[in-house]
Amino acid sequence: MNRYARGPAEDERGYARAAARRADVELIESEWTAGGLKFDTGLLDPPLTARPTGALLFLRDSDFRNRLARDAGAEVIWTGEGGDHFFVRHTGTPSAADYVFQHGVRPALNRVIRENARCSGDSYWKVLVAALELGYSRKPWTPSDAELETIPFVIATALPSDGDTQTTGHPWNSNVDDLPKGKQLQIRGYAEILNRAASIPRHKVVEENHPLISQPLMEICLRIPTYLLLAGGSHRGLARAAFKDCLPDEIRTRESKGCTASTVVRLFQDNIAFVRELLLGGQLAQERIIDVRALDPIVTAGRPLRPEHIFPLLGCLSAELWVRACHAPSLRRAA
Repeated sequence: MNRYARGPAEDERGYARAAARRADVELIESEWTAGGLKFDTGLLDPPLTARPTGALLFLRDSDFRNRLARDAGAEVIWTGEGGDHFFVRHTGTPSAADYVFQHGVRPALNRVIRENARCSGDSYWKVLVAALELGYSRKPWTPSDAELETIPFVIATALPSDGDTQTTGHPWNSNVDDLPKGKQLQIRGYAEILNRAASIPRHKVVEENHPLISQPLMEICLRIPTYLLLAGGSHRGLARAAFKDCLPDEIRTRESKGCTASTVVRLFQDNIAFVRELLLGGQLAQERIIDVRALDPIVTAGRPLRPEHIFPLLGCLSAELWVRACHAPSLRRAA
């Protein structure tokens, strides 16, 4: 089953059709909004979960996928979640620095620098300097493009007063300064994907399985240096080589990455009045956890939505729905 949208890099039906032909299986194609996905009052009665989760925003689409699966006679929906994180697809991965960390300066470093430069799009000189600086450093390090660290709509005083990230950060990201920088970045990705892939309770649904997200595969990929995972200067280079006899060439050699940005932007734009009321008049705003002044211009009708605002907005919506579910009158009476 392939989900597609109409925006740039969002229609991957050509690749899906090639994969289906190679496997000799039926392909179901469905536009992302075909199931009536909306950000509206249908979100206001979510199931109770242990913590906020973005899945609360897409329950309507989950129901749609389940119907498609049942109509096709499928008992399980298998996904490819985790491939980027396990086999490494990240332009900021300092694989050359990992080589220096483990081997120092040797003749093979020249090849690793070329491959790192091809993945990152940086000059050889920039990669070499970074490889030496990061490869020999054992100081704490934060990736320059760590989107997970940016929380533009949260009021600073709502965070721990001492600024200690131990209470908000994933424990896997702590005490890792003695590891190669590329491995530190890969571990950050592991923490993110395991958090995102955590399921929420539902009834009478088709099971969803993420076969790549498994402990044995995680441990294997952690043992493999990043400069080998990116062999050949391609994202997921080692995986491409391993599966070269199983994949159509157009899939194995592609460098693009599909996304759903235009779909999510449209969900916000088409339902901006509901989103605005939910966030600016919600529990998080009343408790001064989110910054209403920062959110106000972002959730105003007719204003363009920048890509860097998408995930923070999804996080705010998820948290607001979760708080409302926890404080529902029926739950208080049950308690």
